[in-house]
Amino acid sequence: MHDATTDAKRDAMYEKVRRGEIRIILGSTSKLGTGTNIQNKMIAALHLDCPWKPAEIEQRNGRVVRPGNENDTVSIMTYVSKNWIDDFLKRLETDPGFLENAKATIQKSIKKHGLSPRYERPDEKYDDLFPPKPKDKTLLASTLDEGKHYFAEVYTGNDFSLYKQKSELNSEHARLYILYEGWMLGLGSAYQIDDYIKDLTVSVPDYRRIMTDSLEQSLADPDKWANPGYAIFLGRLEEALEHNQPIREQRQEERDAEQRERDRADEEQRQKEQNEYNSAIYDAEQAIYNDKPVKNSEIRGTSLILCLFRDNGIDVPLKTQGWIKSALHSVHYDEKDNEWTYRYYNKTHAQSNSFSGCFEQLVSAIGKKYDTILDQAPDDELDVDDELEP
Repeated sequence: MHDATTDAKRDAMYEKVRRGEIRIILGSTSKLGTGTNIQNKMIAALHLDCPWKPAEIEQRNGRVVRPGNENDTVSIMTYVSKNWIDDFLKRLETDPGFLENAKATIQKSIKKHGLSPRYERPDEKYDDLFPPKPKDKTLLASTLDEGKHYFAEVYTGNDFSLYKQKSELNSEHARLYILYEGWMLGLGSAYQIDDYIKDLTVSVPDYRRIMTDSLEQSLADPDKWANPGYAIFLGRLEEALEHNQPIREQRQEERDAEQRERDRADEEQRQKEQNEYNSAIYDAEQAIYNDKPVKNSEIRGTSLILCLFRDNGIDVPLKTQGWIKSALHSVHYDEKDNEWTYRYYNKTHAQSNSFSGCFEQLVSAIGKKYDTILDQAPDDELDVDDELEP
């Protein structure tokens, strides 16, 4: 690759690679990086080193894994030196037990010789390398939703202790719990821990009385939901479930009604979009049938011209599809030359070699479709100047 010292030499080399006349090309990340389109017949990418930046790896692989490659599968291979940093990084990435094995080797050496195998620090001890982690005060307890979790103690006072779920120990927004009569009662977000400590230090509320009063009030009102957690704590779950059943059924009916309304709105929107799509396709086909220009506008997030090809069953090469989406502006009929021409957005875009042939097929397919409609329509129902309905 570095032998191509001019743009002309480089372009000539690229063309030979694309045709398969040059089977192997060597180059650096910068030389064979962004903008190098030689993927047509590429079957493998061989990396002689392992880049540190993910973007460089992506650019290297992108010379092969790229639209326009004619192969179904390609190979990506990276060469590394044994017992060198590349080998270490590769083993660290692919071998889950690599670090554990290294730790076991060091521990075995220390137990046998009392010294670390690391030559630069022969007096190093095991605890210097792997200091013991402080043990958390954890316990297994139930919450009011009947779930059991491991909890870690985060504060201890004279008459109370506060906990977090161990899985959320490092989050300041995790829920804070207090241990009460063997149950974990949720208080609120842990970022308010100072406020809870201040209040609980004065007095720990009588949570049993609070839950009893709340449950009694709910059970006395047929429209009020009884807290199942409180009922579990107080041993009155069946009573609360029976009370909540009519409320649960009513809420389910409301959710079902809301879902039906969402489904109706979604179907209405889908039908609207389908009608807009059908109208756009019909207008474009009418324009082509009558030799009128068609702008390659966006429809359903893609190109109108591509949709015309698809709806009329015409296969378009993948590379040409990309050109249509990114470069094609419109198609026009030239009455003087009796042929279709096209315009594209940016003059720097290379012209497509296969688009004209594909578009001729499209014009032919549309012509046959609407000629058939004309042939089938009774003479007294369709004038030649009338618009055709698909």
